[in-house]
Amino acid sequence: MAEEYNGFIVLRVGAARFLPLLERGKDLGVLAREAGALELSRVLEDYPNCTTEPLVSSVAPSRLLEIEKVARDRGIRELPSLALYWRLDARKTHDHATLLERLARAADVEHVYQQLRVLDPAVNPADDTFSNQQLYLDAAPRGIDARWAWGQVNGAGESVAFVDLEQGWTLAHEDFPSIFALPGVVRDINPGHESHGTGVLGIVAGADNDRGIVGIAPHAPRVSVASHYRASNATEGHVADAIAAILASGQLAEGDVLLLEVQDGNNRPIETDHSVFIAIGNAIAMNIIVVEAAGNGNLDLDTVGALNVNAREFTDSGAIVVGAGMSSLDPTRTGHDRWLLTPSPPPPFPQPGSNYGSRVDCYGYGENVVTTGPAVHSASALGPGTSATDQYRGDFGGTSAAAAIVAGAAIVLQGLYRSVTGGSLTPAQMRHVFRTIGTPQVGATSEHIGLMPDLKAAALSLFSGSSSSGRPPAAPGGVRIVP
Repeated sequence: MAEEYNGFIVLRVGAARFLPLLERGKDLGVLAREAGALELSRVLEDYPNCTTEPLVSSVAPSRLLEIEKVARDRGIRELPSLALYWRLDARKTHDHATLLERLARAADVEHVYQQLRVLDPAVNPADDTFSNQQLYLDAAPRGIDARWAWGQVNGAGESVAFVDLEQGWTLAHEDFPSIFALPGVVRDINPGHESHGTGVLGIVAGADNDRGIVGIAPHAPRVSVASHYRASNATEGHVADAIAAILASGQLAEGDVLLLEVQDGNNRPIETDHSVFIAIGNAIAMNIIVVEAAGNGNLDLDTVGALNVNAREFTDSGAIVVGAGMSSLDPTRTGHDRWLLTPSPPPPFPQPGSNYGSRVDCYGYGENVVTTGPAVHSASALGPGTSATDQYRGDFGGTSAAAAIVAGAAIVLQGLYRSVTGGSLTPAQMRHVFRTIGTPQVGATSEHIGLMPDLKAAALSLFSGSSSSGRPPAAPGGVRIVP
């Protein structure tokens, strides 16, 4: 089995036979026999060591179908139901090619693929330099101008809920707000991944207190986490399941923000997994703002048809896809180059730069990001902290850091918009703002990562009375934005 795959096979069964029989927790082999899907049943019988489970096991099929009905009722194109997807554990067989071929030929299997591994889109090069200041909070063009936003009503994220989806955190860190537990949502921690999530949460929502750092949206009223890792069988990659559980919890309102801190086994955006693409679509249909890391493969995503907006095969999940830029301004002092390590780092740091392409909507810092620790390398630790709960770092980066910065910007901009209008920016409107207002990419602009958010410019543009195609209406009055 190739290294980029995790040993599981995902398949979708036909709705006509299986929808009437769906029952949470039932084995696919049993269902196949009851449905009269004899070819599929025979394949599963021939591989008794390959156990099956619903791809979405955290949400009952009936509740999942209710969520998906929202997309149809709102006129979103109809996608297959995630209730029809199953996850087959093929780690105990070496005959993956034959198994895949037989499943693909089975009459009642509509789609089948090997599941790619799911990775944290982070980079921690041993010789990375860092700053003791959070420059990404500064005014544009250096940063996103969060410091200006904090002076506005609701400018610190006061009215917007946030969820970070990945696989590890140190939730007891001294600089974190209280973490709200979403009902029915798994928070299992994959050992060794705590530092990554801790850095992400610090960027987005680090507490406004008398120590450490401060997040972009330090007053977000409800900060939550969701894990795609399952401790019960030590497996990762349950991303679609986690998204479905988040939506089923009923705790996110229209305009709240979900951050996907994951990439696939080829260092591409996680929406390359078909089931995750569908789950993102469900979130977008519910008007949840989804922010997704572009990945750290130094890849031209336009070479992937489904991720090339100009290709016939392109499919749009509706998520905001985030690339990474350098922390320093270019010599013209107008913008940031695409983040790229030159020369490429040796193992164990195989992720040499931000992905790029027409599907990337915007960017944030991909290096020298100061946030909550611990640092992966002791030389990058900040302050006198001695444990995972009181350490800080200056070495966070990659599209992990960039996506966290953009998620924080989305929370703040949504809070400003709600305070002025009483409504919420839709996913399409938020993405339009980030694609059209901000600090430009400089350097090799053919390797597209877009603009870095500029909160002051975006807010003043939204509420100045001007409008253009794709933008929300001008503010009707109420709270005033102070230039």
